[in-house]
Amino acid sequence: MQGYYNRPEETAAIIDKNGWLHTGDMGRIDEQGRIFITGRMKEIIVLSNGKNVNPTEIEFKLEHYSDIVKEAAVAQDGDMLKAIIVPQTVWAMDKSVEEMEELIKKEVLQPYNLTVAPYKKLMSLMVYQGELPRTRMEKLQRYKLNAIINQANAEAAETESKPQQEEDGNTYPEYKILREYIAKEKHCEVHPTSALETDLAMDSLDKVALQGFIEQTFGVAMQTDVLAAFPNVGAIAEYLAEKKTRMEVEDIDWHKLLHKESSHLKLPKTSALMLNFAKTFRFVAKKMFDYEIIGTENIPADGPFILAPNHQSMLDAPLAVAGLSDEVIHSIYFYAKKDHIQGPLMKYLASTNNIIIMDMSTLSDSIQLLGEVLKQGKNICIFPEGTRTRDGKVGEFKKTFGILAKEINVPIVPIRITGAYEAMPRGRFLPRCHKVTVEYLPVIVPQENDTYESLSEKTREAIM
Repeated sequence: MQGYYNRPEETAAIIDKNGWLHTGDMGRIDEQGRIFITGRMKEIIVLSNGKNVNPTEIEFKLEHYSDIVKEAAVAQDGDMLKAIIVPQTVWAMDKSVEEMEELIKKEVLQPYNLTVAPYKKLMSLMVYQGELPRTRMEKLQRYKLNAIINQANAEAAETESKPQQEEDGNTYPEYKILREYIAKEKHCEVHPTSALETDLAMDSLDKVALQGFIEQTFGVAMQTDVLAAFPNVGAIAEYLAEKKTRMEVEDIDWHKLLHKESSHLKLPKTSALMLNFAKTFRFVAKKMFDYEIIGTENIPADGPFILAPNHQSMLDAPLAVAGLSDEVIHSIYFYAKKDHIQGPLMKYLASTNNIIIMDMSTLSDSIQLLGEVLKQGKNICIFPEGTRTRDGKVGEFKKTFGILAKEINVPIVPIRITGAYEAMPRGRFLPRCHKVTVEYLPVIVPQENDTYESLSEKTREAIM
């Protein structure tokens, strides 16, 4: 490669002073030295929160739904990721655009959104009945995607009827209240056809907050699974219009939830098994991982606190408590999703070893139970990311632990775990020998001006 003909500036940008050509391709190398090309640097989408998104990676996953998807493109639409889907001709033959959108949301976008970090979720969908713009080499011409989106938005604005707009606002004031609440919480546009998960990327905690808002505002109690069964916001509004007993706008009061009567909630029992396991693991870890513990002076001497480690592997729970005293380990509680605790034996071990089972259909009770642990002077360990990392990097933090810390006024101990991803990444059933370090960082004490989000971000920044 000598350079681009008569384009010295572009040549200088890709060939460095030592003669190396920088192609702009992105990729990874596996354990066997094989190189996988995953995309192009210039195609990366940079969101307003600084997150980088590789659209090629997402498109590859979407096109695996080949019975429905003929082509897929991902573009930035404002501050959201939008999927442009070209449906398979035979599949689309007897369906309207509205029917195709509904099915693609349910059968393609929703399964995808459930497997990725929040910032990678596809927040909106466009069904495109044409050919995506490509070069003669079949590469997607991404710079033309915004023109397709803008044209579709303009056409939608022209065809949207005034009577329908008035119906949304006047016949269903419940919809208007829901729309304003969700838009404020999720910082995105909300429409009657917006699905909670697929379009609005509402996670379990968001749904609990929405449950609380609906109950306080409309006097209607709804379980999370009932809420999730509605296809969109418009359908929820119609249901509330029929079932409501009042209509007074109030935000969910987490303080009230965490301090209301909870005598019906029972904490799991404590046995010597967990302490013995922690001691055994500590011994094995020192031999196998050249295990290092740093910052034990930052662990509070008394009183309740929340341990908040980053989540690298299945080893993280015992790693997080390995530097604690026996007394503290005896009084620390973990939580686990109901899906992970199956069978009589697992349920028995959970109920006798300080493990709170998080049932997503009654998540508010589970959060109350975590609060009860702290109010009784005991400690909890929460992984703010909610799931193990897929690439070794720290993911987005959820705000559950921030709510608990703020409303019960307990300090947070951030824990930085390094090396565990290399020792036992996702998909590996047996760990490999690799140095692992656990560092207990200085406590974060909730201040009067702190929000749930600011406590979450402070913790994440400390670990980063």
